[in-house]
Amino acid sequence: SIRAAASNMTTTRLSDQRESFARTFKEEGNDDASLLFFDTDKPISFGQANGRMDVYGGIADYSGSLVLELLISESTHVSVQPTDDDLIKVVSIRQQQGQQEHQDGFDMQLASIVGRSYKEVCEYFSKQEQHRWASYVIGVFVVLMHEKGIQFTRGAKILIQSCVPEGKGVSSSAALEVATMRAVCAAYDALVEQAELATLCQLVEHRVANAPCGIMDQATVVHGRTNKLFALECQPAIQKGYIDIPHHKIKFWGIDSGVRHSVSAGSSYADVRTAAFMGLAIIAASKSHDAKEEYLANITPSEYTSRHRDDLPENMLGSEFLKTYGETSDPITTVDPNKIYAVRQCTEHPIYENYRAKLFSSLVEYISWKQDDEDTTARHSLGELMYQSHVSYSKCGLGSPETDRLVELVRKEAAAQEQQSVLYGARITGGGSGGTVVVLGRSDEVGEEAIHHIAKTYFSETGHDPYIFSMDC
Repeated sequence: SIRAAASNMTTTRLSDQRESFARTFKEEGNDDASLLFFDTDKPISFGQANGRMDVYGGIADYSGSLVLELLISESTHVSVQPTDDDLIKVVSIRQQQGQQEHQDGFDMQLASIVGRSYKEVCEYFSKQEQHRWASYVIGVFVVLMHEKGIQFTRGAKILIQSCVPEGKGVSSSAALEVATMRAVCAAYDALVEQAELATLCQLVEHRVANAPCGIMDQATVVHGRTNKLFALECQPAIQKGYIDIPHHKIKFWGIDSGVRHSVSAGSSYADVRTAAFMGLAIIAASKSHDAKEEYLANITPSEYTSRHRDDLPENMLGSEFLKTYGETSDPITTVDPNKIYAVRQCTEHPIYENYRAKLFSSLVEYISWKQDDEDTTARHSLGELMYQSHVSYSKCGLGSPETDRLVELVRKEAAAQEQQSVLYGARITGGGSGGTVVVLGRSDEVGEEAIHHIAKTYFSETGHDPYIFSMDC
């Protein structure tokens, strides 16, 4: 028998959609793998989740900003079959463009995590460099034990089949966590409300995988809808609704730079996040502090410039900060006394990014409403906002030569076809430092040709044939 955990359920219990899910699973070529791996006489439960493209907001999520996200076509499927022993056996098959790219496996005794603290499990996986990916799977069991009091007495066979590329900044880890959480809850008949699914999956990243991400990725993977911008105010996760994209006018693409992206502890992302919370602490200690400034995003650009900017050091040694202010309010990162942090720029970024994200959202809605298809002023304004965001990422230290080059190619292509108004703007996405660049352009064949021309030029310059993401789910 087949059990299915559907993405639109109010809980991750079993649903009446098992037939359609099984048919989808078979159509995607998963049947052969499951027959080889699973026992044929025991039930199997499924979970599925798409990756996401960060259109706007990105790293400002941990500072309470508005973020605008899109689901991508690529998805992760997880199959779980409880067993009669206590072994958790995981096989991961990664695919790209319909071809198997890599297969990996990981085994762990259930007894190794039962009764263990988050810290103990996290430290174990920190030493498993080759199998750190498995922390996102095992972490689901650990979080359900700690947060929901679920007692696992049986192991499982877990098959992961994913075409969400890793290290490209499109939330492959969030898709894996959500798909695994859905499948595990269905397999063990565990009740998890849809509203808490994203938070539990974020805990997997924070407490087991040791990745200091914001809530944006998991919330989008759980709540995102196809072909609509998902608007989320990260305070901590207020859903602002869905914005229709005028597909007859504009389209978003993602172009992979070939540079692997990471948000793990010790990365540039973690340093930028730490610096932002250092800035928040300095503002909170100032005489001009306002109670609403629990999040940097609640400070307007004009308030920041007039009241706070001059109080912030451009750079600050961690030991100096700790001596004056103590630790920050961030429960995920810690201030390294021996590091120099770019406090001012990293504090400034989410304040301006939140303002730009709100303007971006309003402009997309305006374009949807406006009848005049010939007037492209609003589209170019969207593009300028994307360029501004990209520059700000780089100033924080989260850029890369490769993503800068892709954005520059978009600028050149846009200038070359200025009369036709084909491409409008581009920016680095997610946690930055490589990964994917999101591009806005015309939603027709001319726009598609421009994107592929950029990819071809990038390949000729770098030798990397970039993966192009489509947001047509």
